[in-house]
Amino acid sequence: MFYNFYIYLVILATMSPIVAYNKQKILSKISISEEIFYTTGALFTLLLVFKIYKKKDIITKVDNHTILRIVIQSFIVLAGLFISGIVISRENVFRYKLFQKPVYIVVLLILAVCFYKEKVTFQKLSGIVISRENVFRYKLFQKPVYIVVLLILAVCFYKEKVTFQKLIGIIFLLFGTYFIETKTSFIK
Repeated sequence: MFYNFYIYLVILATMSPIVAYNKQKILSKISISEEIFYTTGALFTLLLVFKIYKKKDIITKVDNHTILRIVIQSFIVLAGLFISGIVISRENVFRYKLFQKPVYIVVLLILAVCFYKEKVTFQKLSGIVISRENVFRYKLFQKPVYIVVLLILAVCFYKEKVTFQKLIGIIFLLFGTYFIETKTSFIK
């Protein structure tokens, strides 16, 4: 299967705001639980058809530990879908997506350390703080790419108005990324 990290990054950055805006429109017509029910029903049907088409076993043997993890995963995903539905139905999608990523990175670090025994080394912390590792560079450029794609999609397809504050915020974000990257190249 073809794999290119940057192409997939752009695809995911494009899909996420489309899903968020679409979900906002759907939630203006039906309840959160109905949206989750219809979406998961459609996903189940599509995956079932795919498995039948590929002539694979529909249900495979799974050990008890994996079943427990799947149940936990299901509850977490369901809670996440409900919470995101509440936020998307009450907030501006642009604002929601803008604040989601920084919070995501902080929570990811906390959970990795506390529950998954991930070691936080000096190198990892310095990579997060001063952009010395490729992981942070990915996160560093993910946000500007993501926000620019979000703005383009919002304007083109969802009639979102581009305000002066949004443009200034994006310009500062892009300049900030440029200056951080410029300083990083001097450090090396």
